[in-house]
Amino acid sequence: MSANETTLAALVALLPDGLDDRCCIFAARPWRAGSAAAAVVVDEDFKPPAEIKERGLDYFLEVAVANEVLEAIANWQASPADRCDLLIYYAENDAYPAWIYKR
Repeated sequence: MSANETTLAALVALLPDGLDDRCCIFAARPWRAGSAAAAVVVDEDFKPPAEIKERGLDYFLEVAVANEVLEAIANWQASPADRCDLLIYYAENDAYPAWIYKR
């Protein structure tokens, strides 16, 4: 990774207040905590900057959506890994995982 890249886990750690709600998160597939990632403001057509595609990053989630998803576990003592796993599951399935309903 170059100096201006970060990981998906590092971006998730900034949520809910450390990223602008106007941003979208992009990450390299397969999505894992250590995937290269970036949070950028997209244009009105939701097109990312050319640099994002050049770096091989795909749309993951809008920051506002990620924050909403994380609200489901806001009262838990969720680990950083749990938070990241929840968002990855949601991004891949557009649904919450079954384990979220068991607590």
